[in-house]
Amino acid sequence: KEGKAREIPEIMGGFRDYFQDLALQNNQPFDVLFGLDLIDLTDEDIAKGWLYWKWMVSTYGKEGEEYLRAMGSAGRKGKKSFLPEVRTLTEALLKFQGGDVFRHLEKTWRQAVEQDA
Repeated sequence: KEGKAREIPEIMGGFRDYFQDLALQNNQPFDVLFGLDLIDLTDEDIAKGWLYWKWMVSTYGKEGEEYLRAMGSAGRKGKKSFLPEVRTLTEALLKFQGGDVFRHLEKTWRQAVEQDA
């Protein structure tokens, strides 16, 4: 029993590393990724999305969770209003003014993920 308990984190860690590598291979900006339909997502897109969710929650805590919920609500309103609403949500969360918030988000996220590697 004890040996199996020790193996699980190593196995899970291996998957985490695999998904992290896949996510970092994805150079598609978040604003493009956010606009994709589920059917169009690649493995790299899914890995990047998963790591984005994980980073958002671990970095911003409850505020990050609320942001992700608000993104989900924005998605239910339709594609036309989704990206403008997510842009506004992201600017508010990151307290970002001026420039491309999605480019800033990508840079901040990528630096954090690469440091965690």
